Amino acid sequence: MTSHLVTITKHSWPTKLIPRSEYVGDYELQARDFTTATMSHALLADCVGNHGHAFYGAFFGRPVAKQLGKTKNWCYTSLIAFDFDNKPGQTNISIDEAIQSAKEAQLDLKFAYTTLSHTKAQPRFRLVCDTKKYNMPLQANTKVWLAKLKAINTLVFNGAADKHALSPIKLWQGSINGLYYVENK
Repeated sequence: MTSHLVTITKHSWPTKLIPRSEYVGDYELQARDFTTATMSHALLADCVGNHGHAFYGAFFGRPVAKQLGKTKNWCYTSLIAFDFDNKPGQTNISIDEAIQSAKEAQLDLKFAYTTLSHTKAQPRFRLVCDTKKYNMPLQANTKVWLAKLKAINTLVFNGAADKHALSPIKLWQGSINGLYYVENK
């Protein structure tokens, strides 16, 4: 089973686990809330998709409080995610169609999970893929990454993934009991 170097929250992300009626203020994640670890995609999928951990599919050289996810600290990306919100008036795709498209395009899909705002009427989910196939240098320019991700979104998903969420260094929130698919290799 493949292992990935990721930056993940040490605990479930509180803003999504605390009921809104009890939530006061704005919880801001700091560098101390994260750990960098090498994990199998199955373990990461469980932490993110079932237990609410937020993650970067990236490694940051020297995390500084409030600057963890900044481009200047970015060293490496091992996983990318495609975010699907299926909003009215946009190109929409079901989670099964997206998984099938990713497999047909050989995107090296590792896992998929529904987000906390997912409903049957408005499916919201993420597909997480390994980046090794893209053969990108460790410190590739973010513009090069962005161009590749936009091309994949257009060619594979017909533009259905959120265009504003295409980034090799985005923080992805986890879900509770939302794990939908895990590659079994």
